[in-house]
Amino acid sequence: MDTRFTVAAHVLGYLAWQGEQGVEWVSSDELGRSINTHSVVVRRLLTQLQKAGLIETRRGASGGSRLARPASAIHLGEVFDAVVESGTSLISFPREVERDECQVGEHIEAVLREVIAEAEAVFRRNLGRTSVAEFSQMVVNRMIKLGICCPSEKERQPAAAKKHSQTTRLVEQTKAISGSRKGKTKR
Repeated sequence: MDTRFTVAAHVLGYLAWQGEQGVEWVSSDELGRSINTHSVVVRRLLTQLQKAGLIETRRGASGGSRLARPASAIHLGEVFDAVVESGTSLISFPREVERDECQVGEHIEAVLREVIAEAEAVFRRNLGRTSVAEFSQMVVNRMIKLGICCPSEKERQPAAAKKHSQTTRLVEQTKAISGSRKGKTKR
């Protein structure tokens, strides 16, 4: 298997995290820096994700990409299906060669393909159980646990709650200022 799925999961996890921070559109340049790859590579992948209905894109200086649905409504199985060709095995097999010399060798690959197919079915089912929101939160939790970042409770709040608390704080500050002005008397 190539890296398309891991890069696509990174992109969607990053978009989910940025959305929680109140950032609506994320540029392919920023995504490329996060993944440590060129933005052209990212844009090719974004095209696949957009065709699958997982993201929306907008051109221009204020453009970029964002999730097309809430992160909780997108599962990693959908991401996998969007970027990995249907029927592609996770394990590569060598080209078939004639195995006239050993009857056992002749059947090993066939049986191994069956075993791998069962394991891949479990893998795909598990991806279908994990939402992008859960995946993104796992990343944040890991960073917090490792002490890489330790957001305060306010920083962990969804963007809407942050805006509400910022508005409430501004209203309280305005009331305090106007209250102190009322207390002053002209001489």
